[in-house]
Amino acid sequence: MTHLDNVLYTTRMKTNIVRWFDWFSAVVFVIAFGSVAMRLQVTNWTANLEVVVVLAILASILGLMLGASHFNRLASQLFVLNFTLFFVPWQLGLLVGHQILWDERLLSLIGRLSFSINEVINNRPIQDPILFISSMGILFWILSLVAGYQLARNGRPWMPVFLMGLS
Repeated sequence: MTHLDNVLYTTRMKTNIVRWFDWFSAVVFVIAFGSVAMRLQVTNWTANLEVVVVLAILASILGLMLGASHFNRLASQLFVLNFTLFFVPWQLGLLVGHQILWDERLLSLIGRLSFSINEVINNRPIQDPILFISSMGILFWILSLVAGYQLARNGRPWMPVFLMGLS
């Protein structure tokens, strides 16, 4: 066996990627992030804050699943983008109405959000709670997803957990 064969052999070897995963930590993590979102809901600042709880729990579970997977970083980011583009509008669209078609729900949601943002820009009071619900939903979604991913992939969820504790 020559020196070149050794180099080629090691480049053809399959590497076994070991992910850090602990079921107890995962369950405690999902309960903790769900309870932080529920803490926001019980303030009753506005109606329909249960959307934030659902998004936080879904994102923490999806983050754990992606972190425990064998997907590389780019594939995981593409999954995160797809999950975000599906789950966040889906949960916010449930607030619009039950008998309305989904394309109309999404257009109504975009219109309400743009109107609320315009009201903020013009320094006028906002009557519609959709801006608060969507911003809290996106914030909890991102923090839960990143923390779940970091916990399952590296065993280090501390920065998102710290940020969630501040919220």
